[in-house]
Amino acid sequence: NADMLRKAKAQGAVTGYVHPFGETDPLEGGLGAKAFPVDAALGLVDTLDWAGAVRGQLKVWFRMLNNDFPIAPTGGEDSILCLHNRKLIGSIRTYAHLGKDFSVDAWYEALRQGRTFFSTGPLIEFTLNGQLPGGRVDLPAAGSVAVEATVWSLAPLDKITLYHRRGVAREFTPARGVTRIHATIPVEESDWFALVAEGPHT
Repeated sequence: NADMLRKAKAQGAVTGYVHPFGETDPLEGGLGAKAFPVDAALGLVDTLDWAGAVRGQLKVWFRMLNNDFPIAPTGGEDSILCLHNRKLIGSIRTYAHLGKDFSVDAWYEALRQGRTFFSTGPLIEFTLNGQLPGGRVDLPAAGSVAVEATVWSLAPLDKITLYHRRGVAREFTPARGVTRIHATIPVEESDWFALVAEGPHT
């Protein structure tokens, strides 16, 4: 895919991999999009797209973040060829923070900057020391960061998890309807953080 991605980027496109991995960790079977890590390392990939509420793909994304490849998470239903045997249109969505510039160009720029999240239901606001997803926090030495988040969900949630490069940083118990999170998390090394809200496993 590298040649195609290079040509797209040369024209100013936002690039991404769609439906690349499934429910299981690809290192444990079914490698999926084998070229993805290489293309990401070459700087040719902006986004990683979820076509379903699969957890195995999170492990791939986390490994990319561990290696300092800032890939933005996105979601979409993929191509829907049979409406009788596919998910509903709009059931997996990408949300991008545009600020006051509600335009197509601002949408693309938000994807490039990683100011996104994807969802099959819950809505999330999440900042780290005031920085939105895709932002950067510079600490002069080991210290801590302030996590502020709000999670809205009409359907019951099982858990809300804050992940970082070494796994789970903190778990939060969801409230009914709206969960507000205020936490201080220690940081001892270069790190990233991602907030994941999950419903029951089905």
